[in-house]
Amino acid sequence: MATTTLTVRKALAGAEDLNWDDKGDGGSAVVSNSDGSYRTITRINASHLPVTAATRAKTTADGTTMTSGDVDTALQEIYDDLAAIGIPDGTILEVASGTLQIAANSITTTQLAVECIDSDQYVDGSIDTAHFAAGAVDETALGTNAVTNTKIATGAVDTDELAAGAVTKDKIADNAVDIDSLDMDGNGAAPSHYVVACEEIASSTASTALAFTTAATLQSSDIFLVTVKSFGTGPNYVKTVNYTGVNSFTVDVDTAQSAGSTTVQVQVLRATSV
Repeated sequence: MATTTLTVRKALAGAEDLNWDDKGDGGSAVVSNSDGSYRTITRINASHLPVTAATRAKTTADGTTMTSGDVDTALQEIYDDLAAIGIPDGTILEVASGTLQIAANSITTTQLAVECIDSDQYVDGSIDTAHFAAGAVDETALGTNAVTNTKIATGAVDTDELAAGAVTKDKIADNAVDIDSLDMDGNGAAPSHYVVACEEIASSTASTALAFTTAATLQSSDIFLVTVKSFGTGPNYVKTVNYTGVNSFTVDVDTAQSAGSTTVQVQVLRATSV
């Protein structure tokens, strides 16, 4: 009598071993094996699965029995089991409102790997000046035109920050430079006087005290430098020059002259301290 040998191989069930009986007719299906061959399997029907409360109940490592739907108990048991074996890196877990979660403030620098946080993880505006190390922001970190005049403190820019030739006449405001700001001799010495008026004027009266009117605003302390360009009657010479008003002065001459016959060139100087 011939002997037939039947070899039975036992292996873990894989995804290819499961085929659900979605039609409920208890039919079979042909599936492929890993070696390329095919086999017939019976479809699994939901009626084949245990549904009783007893079969759904689970027992945890410490012997506690949990039933389906008991979510908080299940999470607490998972938490207890993790705590018993040691939670990695000291992370603190907690069960709250049906959720197993990481406790607030439990993730510190110890749990963070080097270079694991990039700019995408920062909330806009979350980094303020207190978190900048001294010297951390240099010219490379500043964008083009990032620093405007509102960011520059008053008085922060002095002559050391100005490039040679940076200040041109277009940068100087009207009336910004007064006489005290002028270096007249190149050594930093301020002038003692400055020119208020420089005009050529004809006399307006007939007399030895010839009256002249100027467009300049005069002061009684001004110095008058007068040169006679022409006399109506000569020879003649200037005796004195006198302030007579905010726009007028007189020139006393030796011989009386007719109105308009004498022309003078006058420079009026004023002390810088006035």
